[in-house]
Amino acid sequence: MSPVGNPATLSGVLYFSTIHMMREWIVAFLVVFLPLSPILSAEQKSSPVWTYRAEDGINSVSISGDGKLAIAGGFERYVWVFRNDTGEPAWRSRIGEEYSYINSLAISSDGLYFAVGCNDGRVALYQWKAGTAELVWTYSGREKVSPYPRAVAISGDGSWVAVGMASGEVALFSKDNSTPVWMEKCGRQVISVSISRNGRYVVAATDNGAFVFDSTGRIFSSRTGFTTATAISDDGSVIAVGNREGKLRILDPSGQTKREDLSLERCIWSLDMSSDGRYLVAAIGEQTGKILKCALEGEPSVLAETDLPASAVSISSDGLRVFAADAQNVYFFENDQLIWRCKVVKGWDGNIECVDLSDAGQYMIACTSRSDTEHKVYFFQAAPLPPKEEGVGRINMILVAVGLVVAILAIILILRRRISQEMVT
Repeated sequence: MSPVGNPATLSGVLYFSTIHMMREWIVAFLVVFLPLSPILSAEQKSSPVWTYRAEDGINSVSISGDGKLAIAGGFERYVWVFRNDTGEPAWRSRIGEEYSYINSLAISSDGLYFAVGCNDGRVALYQWKAGTAELVWTYSGREKVSPYPRAVAISGDGSWVAVGMASGEVALFSKDNSTPVWMEKCGRQVISVSISRNGRYVVAATDNGAFVFDSTGRIFSSRTGFTTATAISDDGSVIAVGNREGKLRILDPSGQTKREDLSLERCIWSLDMSSDGRYLVAAIGEQTGKILKCALEGEPSVLAETDLPASAVSISSDGLRVFAADAQNVYFFENDQLIWRCKVVKGWDGNIECVDLSDAGQYMIACTSRSDTEHKVYFFQAAPLPPKEEGVGRINMILVAVGLVVAILAIILILRRRISQEMVT
């Protein structure tokens, strides 16, 4: 009997032939896909859950602790309230005089109150109730609210509102009265204010250093030069301030230094802190930037280096998630790893003004301004969404598809060759 006619021999021949072909398939697969591996492992891109386009620039955004409500405001004088499942405003209202605009705003972590600062000196407190906002009070003084998006802060339950003025005053308001509990002159201008979630402490960054207050007024000031950014823990026991020269100082409410000054090399534009004060994140930059994370001990770690100055940053309550921005891109990190990035500013004349993150870090919001076309609110979720725009993501998909086709064709050719060889022998 010929070998081909023997079933056992035929089985062995087919077995070893199949193994040989499988090796060839694997080689063909590696030849096709190894060049594509850098593309397949490239950083994850994402898209907003929704966007809202305004007629003019958006200066400030803020999100509630559970991420269910978000607010925004800008050059149109509108305050918008959004629910997290839709890009259409659930409520809107205009405040301020004609030709004025909204500089900054903040929503309480429980989502029941939000405060708005307008550049004509108007400060308004609203209560969110039964799907609409009710005006609690309006303050209108001669001092204009600071033009920076982080110059209004509100306590966790909305009981206290801190405001920085363009003329250098810092003021504290109670939700029960539009008359300031106190107002103190601290410098020529206020750049940033933060308030502890329990409302006990306020920290302000000014051109004349950092100032710390309680409900009765100033406790102490710290000579930190032209100070640009602030952050504070929920109970106020940890306070951080950063300046134009890149110096970061961490203090307690008595003014004692909790950590010697750190040099972050470049201007610190934004700071935020985990609830317990254990973790701190910073956005720094001049021509280029960095997003940094540090603890009360140890050296800062670089989460990302950016081609543009890093402009804004926010951290989850537990310190595990970070949402940050440079002039054109937003970045989402988890456990110090970059999870995804999204380019939201397509032109060169726009700028991301402000970002915010819910307590658990599952929802986040950003806004853009300083452009004829880039004036939007962007709402994201932690899980990445497929990119909606043309670009690298679409190119990667095309390249992978082409690679698959080439691999299939290579396998077919190998199979045809093997079959031809078997038939000849």
